[in-house]
Amino acid sequence: MRRGFTLLEILLAIGIIALLAAILFPVINGAKVGGQVTAALSNAKQLTEAALLYSVDVDGNSPPSTAYNKKEALRKVWPEILKEYLKSDALLTAPGATPPPSRRYSDRGFLSWGLNADTATNGSGCAGTSPDGVPCEGYRKSLSFDSIPSNSALFATTPGGDPEQRYCGHEFEPNNGTRLLEDVAMSPPLVSDKDLVKVLPMLPCTALRPVYARYGSTGQDDGRAVIGLLDGSAKAFTSKQLSSGAAKLVWRLRRVRG
Repeated sequence: MRRGFTLLEILLAIGIIALLAAILFPVINGAKVGGQVTAALSNAKQLTEAALLYSVDVDGNSPPSTAYNKKEALRKVWPEILKEYLKSDALLTAPGATPPPSRRYSDRGFLSWGLNADTATNGSGCAGTSPDGVPCEGYRKSLSFDSIPSNSALFATTPGGDPEQRYCGHEFEPNNGTRLLEDVAMSPPLVSDKDLVKVLPMLPCTALRPVYARYGSTGQDDGRAVIGLLDGSAKAFTSKQLSSGAAKLVWRLRRVRG
């Protein structure tokens, strides 16, 4: 007659299963994050390619992250502006993020790819560079790609969410971070592997617009953000690499020395 399992055998089996799960979970999770980063790098390259194709048709100028207008209903954001140059709407969503409801200005906060806010245009905006620590709501003159170096950061992963909850995922603000004295243009934006919009509820959208190092987030700034560069490449950096300036990227495009 076949006997049942003893309590000791059952506990031993449970212990073995728990041990295997503890060993395999980090491996499986790491593979998932690696796949998301690879997909995000591909997306960033295609977004940058679309921006470069657009610039060919408009005398070398960058697409604006936001094209401001006196009437808010007529304002446009880069997904609308680049519509003819993007191969798929899927490119508007960073891997692992929630797709935006639409390309419209009213849904701009839901985007998880942000275009550098130094590209924004506004007929009544800043005439030249933004004052230190005071971001501009657009610039009077379009940004020429000929005026910035190839390691300029154009696109970056951003936290997306309801604009009513202070999310501005359509762009990242390069002038909100720590100023590097040696080269102002290379001063990084606000960047974290935490959702800073949630972490800093007292700040308005205009004071945030951070880069989000969402991939492999630990809450200790070990997560990685994906950045699309003017030279058509895309790279992944940890939050620590970006915030320290170790990535050696140009962020403040209106501060590039001539």
